[in-house]
Amino acid sequence: MIKELIKDISYDKISLDQALTRAKLIAYKIDNGEFISWINHELNGYDDSSPVPEYRKFYCDIFAKVENPYYGSRLTPIDLTEINKQVDINLYSYIHRSGILNIEKNLIEAQNANEQYGYIDFPIEIVKNVRDIFQNNDISAVRKRIQFGNLNNILNVAKQRPLDTLLELNKAFPDLSLTPV
Repeated sequence: MIKELIKDISYDKISLDQALTRAKLIAYKIDNGEFISWINHELNGYDDSSPVPEYRKFYCDIFAKVENPYYGSRLTPIDLTEINKQVDINLYSYIHRSGILNIEKNLIEAQNANEQYGYIDFPIEIVKNVRDIFQNNDISAVRKRIQFGNLNNILNVAKQRPLDTLLELNKAFPDLSLTPV
């Protein structure tokens, strides 16, 4: 079972979601609580109380959506450095908490649409503050711009951890097999 899964992961024969689901069976078989917990978080996502691995945290640019009846709608980069110093969170960072299946689907949709970026809107309270600071009522949204390459990085790192673990397990338990439940 381990050898087959190593080959399937290495040669991209299955999705990462499928690989993690199969790795979960092995993690339970060998009773590795840390590996089980990590797999569950990667499959189901990280809630607000769960620590998130560093590879799921990345830098973002911030844009304002400016709407003008004469010029139409456009995205304009904005500098919120001063606001960022005054708030408890880093406005320029993003933590991707969703499960691997969601990330895989987002990347497929982005590739099909030939998109390189995705956007996450800030709450309306921040939009109001930005309008006031820039004295521009034409700002209709403030957004973080996410590069889809960052999602690829999450998948690549999340692929390597089970692969490394499975290779080590294969050394330690070369004849491990799973009986059907």
